[in-house]
Amino acid sequence: MTNTVIVVRIEVWLFVILALVVLLAAAALVWWLIRRGRNQAQKAAIQAAAAEQHEATVRRNRMLIRLDHELKNPLTVLRTSAVTLRDMLADGSATAEDLDMSLTAISSSSNRVARLLADLRKLADVETRQIDYLRVDMATLVEQAVEDARTAPGAEGRRLVASVARAPWKLPDVIGEEDLILSAILNLIGNALKYSSADDVVEIRASEQVVDDVRWVVIEVADTGMGIPAGEQMAVWEELARGQSVRAVPGSGMGLALVRSIVLRHGGKVELRSQQGDGTAVRMLLPALIEAEAQPGAGPTYPNSAGAARSR
Repeated sequence: MTNTVIVVRIEVWLFVILALVVLLAAAALVWWLIRRGRNQAQKAAIQAAAAEQHEATVRRNRMLIRLDHELKNPLTVLRTSAVTLRDMLADGSATAEDLDMSLTAISSSSNRVARLLADLRKLADVETRQIDYLRVDMATLVEQAVEDARTAPGAEGRRLVASVARAPWKLPDVIGEEDLILSAILNLIGNALKYSSADDVVEIRASEQVVDDVRWVVIEVADTGMGIPAGEQMAVWEELARGQSVRAVPGSGMGLALVRSIVLRHGGKVELRSQQGDGTAVRMLLPALIEAEAQPGAGPTYPNSAGAARSR
């Protein structure tokens, strides 16, 4: 009987020891898996940050190359005109016509550089400054933009067709800075007018659309102009991007980059469809105002892919 009790007690202790060993092994495995998961998450985060930094560096370098190209011509004209003017004044051979030509070239080139630098400053301002978020009546704003565009220099006699959705209900409002959104719309209309002829049509369409259970206010500007080659469409949103076929058209290549920055600061997105020779359609999508969150100065609501909302 005593031997039986001893055997039972030994078996119980063995069971306890084995259970403790299994628990310790399981705890060690769980700890290792957690640590491994954290390491993988950290590694993924580092790789993502490095990829983002690399992409930012590539974009910056492309922008600097374009800036060098854009500044080279006007600066060359400025230097050449200044030397010519100095030489003519030194030898006394300058005529009124010669002086006027040199001064006109200097004025034109300096104005071009000034406009380019002003556009760069404006883009930097949009990307960094605090935005005063207020309720914006998009129906009224689109109508104002169309009227402003119709009276802008160079728009005389152009066919601008505007359509603002009013049924089954009014176009929703958004939260944002009215002047910035107006500037984005005017940039889109200005681009459509610039890269189309007097016989082409420019349409401005404002509507509400639901994508993945998210309500968007969609502003689309379409034209029947020259269109954009497929190989150049991805670059149109970058700073100073200019297509090969439009080098002769005045401009800095900052318009769509500015539009993109404004829309992103308002929690939206931009899209472009174009076919060379047929025309272009550019859309800006802004989150429709959620009435429960219509707090002045609170910032926009940013929809996610699941249709819920997150605040910035």
